[in-house]
Amino acid sequence: MNEDTRLDRELDRAWDLLEGGDGDGARRLGETLLRQAPDAAAVPVLLAACAHDRDDANEALRWLEKAAELDPEWAEPDLRSAELLADAGDFDAAVRRATRAMSKAEEEEEVLEAVALKAGL
Repeated sequence: MNEDTRLDRELDRAWDLLEGGDGDGARRLGETLLRQAPDAAAVPVLLAACAHDRDDANEALRWLEKAAELDPEWAEPDLRSAELLADAGDFDAAVRRATRAMSKAEEEEEVLEAVALKAGL
């Protein structure tokens, strides 16, 4: 099994833990994955979700910024950041992030999500 497949499988497991209510287990697995695959942008996105689960929006935003740095062409970190910023009431920053996500979006679903975010702000 190649490393990407193993990483994807472990990320899926971590997301299942988080969605099943084991945020600490998901975070621990995410931290392990970060050591094993420090250049994989999907890992900081997972860790951002774990931080958000603990109601730590600042940490979540830091992880999402890290993910955006690791993969500057991926819209997902900007979409998630826009949502967090909107929830925090920072609508100007949320619009900027949603706009940035729209410019990166490759899939119709990402474009629609970014447009919906901007329209709701």
